Amino acid sequence: MNALWSLISQYLPSIRIYNDLADSLSDYDSDDERLYELPTANTYFPTTPPPQAQRHDRIHVMGDRATNTHQGHRQRSSGDEDTRSQDEQRHTQEIQELKSQVHTLQRQLVDLQFDLSSTKGALEHQQSSNSHLLSQNSRMQGELEQARNARRMQASELQELRSSYANLTSSMRTLESNNEELATLKSFLNKTDDYTGSQILQAVQDLNTEIVQLAASVSEEFPLSRRNGDLSKESDCEIVRNSIGEGMLELLKDGDHEEDPTVVQLAVQAWEVWCCKQIVHSFCFGVSPEVDRFLSEVFRDMQVAEPQATTSRWRSLTHMHTRNVLSSLPDSPAPAYPSIAVPAYPCSPSSSTLPSPVFPPPYPTPHS
Repeated sequence: MNALWSLISQYLPSIRIYNDLADSLSDYDSDDERLYELPTANTYFPTTPPPQAQRHDRIHVMGDRATNTHQGHRQRSSGDEDTRSQDEQRHTQEIQELKSQVHTLQRQLVDLQFDLSSTKGALEHQQSSNSHLLSQNSRMQGELEQARNARRMQASELQELRSSYANLTSSMRTLESNNEELATLKSFLNKTDDYTGSQILQAVQDLNTEIVQLAASVSEEFPLSRRNGDLSKESDCEIVRNSIGEGMLELLKDGDHEEDPTVVQLAVQAWEVWCCKQIVHSFCFGVSPEVDRFLSEVFRDMQVAEPQATTSRWRSLTHMHTRNVLSSLPDSPAPAYPSIAVPAYPCSPSSSTLPSPVFPPPYPTPHS
């Protein structure tokens, strides 16, 4: 057998056997790549010439050497086999370790694939959640923008309401002021008369009746005889002359009125009418003549420039407050009126002039 291997190693080149697992396991451990060679004998044997006709009975000198050579080959072959068996065991162990590593890596790969699929699912779920959140975010941003617009509109409306309220308050103040002015002017612009025309006519008729009756009563009550002489004064005559006239005054002085007191009655009527004229024509009867003339001038000027209702109301208010002021004066318990002369009748024991009488002025009686 050793001779066969020797022959093969002599005539054939060295054969190299590579580990087939090296390529498949190169991805796991490139450092473990090794080259394995089949152990062969490289012992050089010199070429011996082919035997030529030798004699079989010649003793071979090289027989011992060949025997030693074969023994050496045999020993080396056994050593190589031991080495090869050790290498095979080592390779087998390495293969087992690599297989176990491959199984471990496969399990890890399966776990990683499972984790990857789980991660992909979680990622897809997260992406869908993100999409939903993005849609909600966009929707909420739209709602927020709408709320901001609504708030701006409310602020604008509130500002408008405040401005309207301020304008309304100002208008209310203006209206109140105008109402006060209107209430003040209403009293001047009131055209409704306190008395109707028929009432005024009836009052004039009643006044005429009172004048006639008073004159008749006076002419009947006073003694008209001249037994006591002429008691009249020149100053009294001047006062009476302005009221009844010169002719009536002469008739009163020269005539005999005891039998027929008609002249006296007419004179008394004329004097009463003159008193009523003084009261009606004066602006405010009872004040001093200077004040009365001043107020009359003011009233005439107002009649030209102002409406009739305004002037009438002003005159009424002036009358009312003037009388109130005159009544409140300490020296004037009652409104003072201008002195009205009372004509002196014959045989009248009283004075013919009454200082500041109250209207209607008192008349002298026979017992005064």
